[in-house]
Amino acid sequence: MVETVAMPSGYCPKCGQPQYGGNFCPKCGASIAVEAQAPTPVVSETPVVATPPVTASAATTPPLPDMKPVQGWYQDDETPNATAVNPVVTPVNRPNRSNKALIIGGACAVVALGVTLAIIGASSQSSGSSYNNRVATAMQPLLAQNQVLAAAANALGSAGRPTTVETDISQTLNSLRAARATVSGLTHPDAATQSKVQNALDAEQNWLTTAAAALHQASSASASQLSPLGVVATTDFGGLSFLGHVAFPSSTPIQGWITSTGSQLGFISSVQQILASSAAVLPTLNQYYGGLNSVVNGNGSPLTLNQYESDIASIISTRQALLAQTQSLPTTTNDEVSVKNLLAASFTASLADDNAISSCLYQNNNGYTAYIASSCLAASQPDDLAATNAKAAFRTAYNALRGLFGLAPNSNAF
Repeated sequence: MVETVAMPSGYCPKCGQPQYGGNFCPKCGASIAVEAQAPTPVVSETPVVATPPVTASAATTPPLPDMKPVQGWYQDDETPNATAVNPVVTPVNRPNRSNKALIIGGACAVVALGVTLAIIGASSQSSGSSYNNRVATAMQPLLAQNQVLAAAANALGSAGRPTTVETDISQTLNSLRAARATVSGLTHPDAATQSKVQNALDAEQNWLTTAAAALHQASSASASQLSPLGVVATTDFGGLSFLGHVAFPSSTPIQGWITSTGSQLGFISSVQQILASSAAVLPTLNQYYGGLNSVVNGNGSPLTLNQYESDIASIISTRQALLAQTQSLPTTTNDEVSVKNLLAASFTASLADDNAISSCLYQNNNGYTAYIASSCLAASQPDDLAATNAKAAFRTAYNALRGLFGLAPNSNAF
């Protein structure tokens, strides 16, 4: 604490007694000049005990001849010390305690923020790594099933129903649904990574469902979509580096099978058209042979002998045209060749039966109609049996070929 020292306003010119106001010296009574003024008091940083003012009761105190004025002050009869300088108090700058607290607090906050960010970064990195590991684990059954499907697709032949591949596609779809269910329950600090995982699963599902439809329908339109969808799926899985190398099934063998299948389905369709044309003449055939049997049984006949001869000629012409169509069918597989040959054999056997009837009618056109009909039916019986057996062999092979593509058996007479 800084205190101001009470200094005398002057000294008595007679006895030197310090004066603290008044016009007369309290010691000797001498008159004190009014013009004696006190200089500016000195301020000291060092605490000083104030000198109490002299009262009247102290008038008897003996004089102090050796007392000197305080440095920097002078008596009326003395010349001021030229070197005496009034001391100047220079304030000392000391750090403000509140500023220190702010600086220290700010530094601590920066350090705490850095530590927090480091912890968050490490936590985020750890969380991301954990998410990737869980996704990889969830997808392992799917990736393994992809390899099984790829092997089955590569082994797909050019003929027959791709039953194994279709089964593998179904199992792969089940694995994909299980992986999706698990992954959907996971969270990742990076939404972009989650989106990439879902996109990869979506892309594979699109490819699998399209492949299944293309194989089931042997559709070239569906097959044309496989390659672009496969590229998308391969790219999306390739973006998930934490899965490692992903062997995605190729679209090429499936497209090749569908191309070949399209040809076989075209063959089946052509055969079906020939059978339909043959079935169209069945009412005529039934009426013809039904009339002959009716005559043999003594029930009469709706046709004359000349009409029988004319009708059998028309039937033979129709069968010959169907045989020619059959013989011109293009084939690409052994199954198709077998079906083609058996159908031709059926028409050849039927023609033999028809020609036997026709020859009999023309050779035995004299006599009773019943006798002629009975004779002709008996003569053609071996050829009729051969035609029946040939048709049965054809139907067995043809329905087997249809079954390879999931088509219903054909049991229509022709």
